[in-house]
Amino acid sequence: MTTSWNWSQDTFNELHDASPHPSLGFIEDVLPVGKASNNAESSSLTSSVSLVGSNPVNIEPENEILNPPSGHHTQPLVGRKLVYKIKTRSNGSVERYKACLVAKGFTQEYGIDYEETFAPVAHPTLLRSIHDLKQFLSHKFEMKDLGVLSYFLGLGVTSSDDGYLLSQTKYASDLIFKARLTDSKTASTPLEPNVQLTSMDGSPLANPTRYKQVVGSLIYLTTTQPDIAYAVHVVSQFMATVRSTYYATVLRIIWYIKGIMFHGLHFSTHSSLELCAYSDADWAGDSNDRKSTTRYCLFLGDSLIS
Repeated sequence: MTTSWNWSQDTFNELHDASPHPSLGFIEDVLPVGKASNNAESSSLTSSVSLVGSNPVNIEPENEILNPPSGHHTQPLVGRKLVYKIKTRSNGSVERYKACLVAKGFTQEYGIDYEETFAPVAHPTLLRSIHDLKQFLSHKFEMKDLGVLSYFLGLGVTSSDDGYLLSQTKYASDLIFKARLTDSKTASTPLEPNVQLTSMDGSPLANPTRYKQVVGSLIYLTTTQPDIAYAVHVVSQFMATVRSTYYATVLRIIWYIKGIMFHGLHFSTHSSLELCAYSDADWAGDSNDRKSTTRYCLFLGDSLIS
C-alpha cells in the first residue's frame, strides 16, 4: 500500500528537506526489533511512503497538506519529518509497519515563534477537554478493538483469576541479545557486594554510545524489575564520562537479569487496599560527593506499585 501527498511547487520548496530520518519509533526505542525502511521519495514534486505489508492507511479526505497561508514569509514554517515504527506482537513477530508525519515543534523558540505556554493541571475543565478530544478522534478516525490487553510498549500482561502479572520477558531477551550475552553466565545479585564506583575508576571508553543505550534500556526494565533499580541508579550517574569499570558493572546487571527475566510484578485481585511504604537511606554513602541515597518501595496490599 502506497500513500502519496502531492504538493505544489511553492509548498514543496517551503516544506521539503532532505530524506526523512528513518527513526524507529514515535518514542525512540533503544531496542528496535527491526529496521524500518525509509521509502520516502522526492520526484515530480511527490513525497511517497511505502508501507510494505501494512493495512491500508486511514487518511480522511479533509486531512490534506495545504499551501502556506498568506504572509507566511514573515512567520517561519515549522519543519516536518516522517517517523517510522515497526509494531510487533508479543512474540516479537511484525504486526504492521506504521508511519506518521510530525511537526518539528522543538525548533520553535520562546519569544520568537510563540509567546504563551500551556501548563496542564488536574482541573475538571481539563478532564472534560481530554474526554471530548477522545470522542472527537473516535468520530474522525477509524478505530479498532484489539481485544484483551496482552502486550503494550514492551510490557507483557497476563490475566488470571488471581490477578494480573506484568513482565518484560521479551524486552529483557532483546536486551541480552543486543549486549551479545546470550551465552553468558548468570549472576545472583545485580551488583557485587559493597561495590563503590568512583569517577576515576577504569579507563575511558572511546565510544560510550552502547553504554548509554544499554543503561537506557535498563531504566525502562525497572518498570517490572524493581530489584535492579538501585544498581541502575548507580550506573546511570556516569553517563557523561563512561569508563571501562562502569561498563563491566552494566554487564553484571544484565547477567542478573538473565536469571530473572521470567519474573514480573503480580497484582492480586484478593489483596487488600491498604497502602504501605518503606524507606531507607545510606547516610552519605556516595564516595564521590558524600551525598545520601534514599530508597523506597510502595505497596498497595501485597502488590508493589512504586
